[in-house]
Amino acid sequence: MGIAQNLINIGRPVAFHPAIKKVAKTTNATLLLCQLLYWSDKTDSGIIKDSNDIRNETGLSVQEQRTARRILVENDLIEEKHLRLTHNIEFKVKMDVLNKRWEEVQDMSIEEALRYTPQEEAACEIEEGSIKETAKTSGQTIRNPFTHEIEIIDKPFTRQDEYQKPATKKDRAGKQKIKEEITEILGINPIGTKWEQFIDFALNRQVNHGEPARKFLVWAKNNKDFNPIYWTPQKMMILYPQAFISEKQLTGAAFDESFTPIEKPIVEKEYTPMPDYFKVKHNLD
Repeated sequence: MGIAQNLINIGRPVAFHPAIKKVAKTTNATLLLCQLLYWSDKTDSGIIKDSNDIRNETGLSVQEQRTARRILVENDLIEEKHLRLTHNIEFKVKMDVLNKRWEEVQDMSIEEALRYTPQEEAACEIEEGSIKETAKTSGQTIRNPFTHEIEIIDKPFTRQDEYQKPATKKDRAGKQKIKEEITEILGINPIGTKWEQFIDFALNRQVNHGEPARKFLVWAKNNKDFNPIYWTPQKMMILYPQAFISEKQLTGAAFDESFTPIEKPIVEKEYTPMPDYFKVKHNLD
């Protein structure tokens, strides 16, 4: 069966009018608006849908639906009424508003229609500044209000991020050597994201803290509790510093060699004698 017949069997496609993006502002909002317009003349009252219905009809996820609905409501293109008893939403497209907005932008290009007015730009600039301030501490992504493009705002650099810096040629060679040492000493093939994180961590400790990965791997192999099944990359990152602590530091002798622990005296407890009738009953004489 060819692709054409398969598409026919899948079901009715969703009508999408790219020009409506001049009014709806985003692709997902346009897709949702077109679908609501399709249903507008097929019901006597509002369009009653839930998130599953919209997802099945448009392919939009729940989060994409929320964003698209918010944009349409903010632009006064639709009305929403939450039906809490049935967990549905009743939609109504504001035809008059849509017609008016279309008359304003129909002669514009999509780029011109998406451009903000000076007042809107000023408001967006203030909002964008506050969003970026919040994003600096959370490392979140934001959408530029002027270009609608995604911008990634990195969180402040911390020492925990040292091993996440872009790898240089020297770093790549160091990582390859650590991989070979893991295979040689532990007999493990370090494949996967978690092992990549461990290798990055070990390279950082080796370069910036003078703690060679080979010494740790030998220490881990000789540890009486070592088991390659239970010693995961995360566990080895936690135990990594232990390989570089001296025996005195582990025993505490380096801090105070004259320390003597206080022993508690052993006190013998006195117990009440066993009653005679109990001895007779259980033949304990």
